[in-house]
Amino acid sequence: MANGKIRVFVVDDSSVFVKFLTEGLAAEDPRIEIVGYAMNPSEAIRKIPTAKPDVVTMDIEMPKINGIEFLKELLPTYLVPVILVSSLNVSVFDALANGAVDFVKKPDMSRDYSAKFFITNLTNKVIGASTARVQLPRALRNANAASQSPAGSAGAGSVSVGGRASASGSAASAPRFTAGARAQADNGQNSASGSASAAVKTRTASPTIILPNSMRITGSKSKMDHTVIALGASTGGTEATLQVLQQLPADTPGIVITQHMPEGFTAMYAQRLNRLCKMEVKEAVDGEVISRGKILIAPGGSRHMKVVRLGGHYTVSLFTADKVNGHCPSVDVLFRSVAQTVKSDAVGIILTGMGQDGAYGLLEMRKAGAYTIGQNKESCVVYGMPMVAQNIGAVAIQAACETIPNVLLNYLNKL
Repeated sequence: MANGKIRVFVVDDSSVFVKFLTEGLAAEDPRIEIVGYAMNPSEAIRKIPTAKPDVVTMDIEMPKINGIEFLKELLPTYLVPVILVSSLNVSVFDALANGAVDFVKKPDMSRDYSAKFFITNLTNKVIGASTARVQLPRALRNANAASQSPAGSAGAGSVSVGGRASASGSAASAPRFTAGARAQADNGQNSASGSASAAVKTRTASPTIILPNSMRITGSKSKMDHTVIALGASTGGTEATLQVLQQLPADTPGIVITQHMPEGFTAMYAQRLNRLCKMEVKEAVDGEVISRGKILIAPGGSRHMKVVRLGGHYTVSLFTADKVNGHCPSVDVLFRSVAQTVKSDAVGIILTGMGQDGAYGLLEMRKAGAYTIGQNKESCVVYGMPMVAQNIGAVAIQAACETIPNVLLNYLNKL
């Protein structure tokens, strides 16, 4: 960030919406400076390196190049946090998997409240994204590594930075890699250093970790049947949550999740996870029983989710109430209910996200005897919620996202 300003570049094919975004963001927070806009992805790719934004907002549905292809083209050449602006579209999750850090749902422009809420929400996400670690998918990470080969036209150990050669590790801005490098080598380490968007630090997405066949649920059946795992996440959490859940065996104890997400998107997200995970994943329904092999995701929108005991079972309760920590559903609401109801038979996991939602609920879980896991700083897109949880003593163990499945299974198999 230059002079304390967060430099924002807007990409949208509607001139009316571009005007709405640029004027709304600039008026909402004096820290935000609009440094440019583009009406299509090709124009954006040309303009962004010159504008040097800290954050890019992007409509996922655009002419000529869709949002996913735009990310594949942009991120290897200009590493910057991208926030998606999307209508109800399942493609948003593919875009998040390809390096976008967050998304917001497009407003109903006929309703003043919807438009105002959208600008406030987007402003908060822009501020958070300005300090995010950009997560590159594996294909782009490998391309970056290939582009930093010791031998090259710019000389050994150098990369192309803003169109000129710069010694590796001494660039004044984040390394800019040619888009063509995406098709190159399959292994290597991204050595990005510095940042043109000063607050942005790079990290590479870890490859999928396949647990060995020996990693099975071997803990006491009665214990496993009565264990509840509660997980909370926000910015960067869609991919972090997938990375954790994808590795878990089909008979893992029941899992309940609150992921900050707009109404309508959680059902699509659950369907995506269900296709990729061994456990059954679905959007939660009020009164649904929590059981082994099933993952229930709190619906986005106007209801919180809590865990209650009904007879010999734990179930989820969805209820309308004010936002907690600025969110509905709230991670704190879920965690606190688990602390009060499941007590020491629970596991709490807090993943990447802005703010502190879930931190104090996780502390209550730990005080009630639950085992608690926090994602470490190095693997977070935004080290906010897990940082607060760690600082207040809510976390029993910190772990990188890709190792959390091992940590969880090791704990369960000791029960």
